[in-house]
Amino acid sequence: FKLMGQVILHDKTPYVDFFDHKGPMLYCIEAFGQWIIPDRNGLFLLAVISLTISIICWYYIARLFTNPIKSYIVVLLTLITYYFYSEYGNLTEDWNILFISIAYYIITSLVKSRHNWNFVINGGIVGLCLACSFLIRPNDAVAFIGAPIVGTLIWFLKDKNYIKSAKWIGGIAIGFIFIVA
Repeated sequence: FKLMGQVILHDKTPYVDFFDHKGPMLYCIEAFGQWIIPDRNGLFLLAVISLTISIICWYYIARLFTNPIKSYIVVLLTLITYYFYSEYGNLTEDWNILFISIAYYIITSLVKSRHNWNFVINGGIVGLCLACSFLIRPNDAVAFIGAPIVGTLIWFLKDKNYIKSAKWIGGIAIGFIFIVA
């Protein structure tokens, strides 16, 4: 992945001058990390920022269901289980976890709180996360963000909230199209 990032930085064309089968967002992240600080340090910095934001999302998701102490325990257990199976870092999953965590936080907050949300804006953020995840590794995006989107939509439709459903899907579509375009 790092080599594909270097391809971008050296004005070459990804998938033409050098080929790998992952999505273009992954290579843009790799190129950005190497642009910030050459070699591995820029990627490490981005990974630390990504994981920090993910941990914050995990904590706030846990806070929706339990007290602060138990929320810290949930975060710690999540970190242990996530990185117990991780190999060396700089994997597609490591970059995808940020977008999945943000989407999960928004969707869980929506389902848990049931207050009047701006469905277009929050749907747009979820759509951005879905597109970024899709452009890293499509099967992760469909499984980990697409499924909760469909579940939320089914929940809205079951309660006959057609306006909320339309705003939710419209926001997701706008966010997705913005990133893909």
